[in-house]
Amino acid sequence: MTKFLTDQMYGLGGVLIGLFAFLILCTTLWFFYWRKQQGKRFRRLSETESSQQIIQTKFPIIKTNTLEFTLPQTAFTRSLQSSEKLNESNCNGEKYELSINGLQDTGVIKTKFGQFKPALYQSSDDSECDADNDLPPGNNGRIYFNLEYLAQSEKLVVTVDRIRNLLGRNASASQSTTCDPFIRLYLLPDEKRYLQSKMKRKTRHPVFKETFIYTMSYSLLIERTLRITVFDVDRFMRQNIIGHALYPLSDLDVTMVTEVSRDVEKFSQVCAGSGRLQIGLTHFPDLNRISVNVIRASQLFEELGVSAPDTYVKITYLVLSKVHKIKKTSIIKSSFEPLYNETMEFKINSNELDAGCLHFEVFQCTGGIKNDRILGYFIIGGNMCSRGKELEHWENMVQNSHKVIKEWHDLKS
Repeated sequence: MTKFLTDQMYGLGGVLIGLFAFLILCTTLWFFYWRKQQGKRFRRLSETESSQQIIQTKFPIIKTNTLEFTLPQTAFTRSLQSSEKLNESNCNGEKYELSINGLQDTGVIKTKFGQFKPALYQSSDDSECDADNDLPPGNNGRIYFNLEYLAQSEKLVVTVDRIRNLLGRNASASQSTTCDPFIRLYLLPDEKRYLQSKMKRKTRHPVFKETFIYTMSYSLLIERTLRITVFDVDRFMRQNIIGHALYPLSDLDVTMVTEVSRDVEKFSQVCAGSGRLQIGLTHFPDLNRISVNVIRASQLFEELGVSAPDTYVKITYLVLSKVHKIKKTSIIKSSFEPLYNETMEFKINSNELDAGCLHFEVFQCTGGIKNDRILGYFIIGGNMCSRGKELEHWENMVQNSHKVIKEWHDLKS
């Protein structure tokens, strides 16, 4: 009996195992059949077939020879001269020809497709690309103007051309900040009357090209100082002063038109009381030397009840703020108009002309070197350390070698 039950158990187990294996086989066959049916629903196109379908797609055809259109300036990678031709091929092998005709006369380029005028695609910011790159650090801007005195009609003609690299509205931000500048012209010491220009919007490099006329006799002219004050108008219409440019009209050559460039400075008056110093510079490029002639001082600071000072001039030669040489003149006693007339030489290599400078200081003797009082100073040098009239004097010296270039310079206190 027991053996019979055992045989039945083995038989039942075999049937269950067989049934389970049959179910697995059926499931596998159904899965492969389903995958096969899914593959028949979609047919993947080859790359060749897909590109052919894209090419064969029809688009509306526009006859370009009947349209007038404009081409952007970036369509050319280089400048095209008159009568030069540019050939381009399209996907169908057809060639189109662009010819430049009459560009110099009319500024319009005629092509097979139409006409275009490159000047229309020049951004207003393009005029800012020629801004000065040689301005010293911390510069507030540089203004360019012309001066001419008409003796017969007794008129001073001031033509303000442009300003470059004005200080932005937010001085602590990047140079991308802008301003809305305009200028006012004064003839000091009269600060009540002025002439004003138009406002230029959203630019740090305004171009004015405006002319201002003053009627004045020559005897009065040489006693005046031209001051050009630069303003910025903010969004609340407040007028904020950026800086000033000063030009003593006693330096004006009335026989010709004088082209002037001045840096925009913070001070608004001539350094009255500090005095002036006349020096002569001579460049000897073959010897790598510069000769400095300290000639005289004028209008040195004078206090009431104080006798004329004992003064001397100290000259320091620096390259990138590093002191190379220091020299001094003799002491001239008891004079508000001391005559020094001393010549000194400094060895300056040609590769140091842009980074080198001469620092002039006028001292008053007070009984000890450490206690000497400085009356004023100025710096003459290359474009990395000087500006304005001092930079012009240095450049004139370099351009006119072996010649003495004399200039008066105001002492800054």
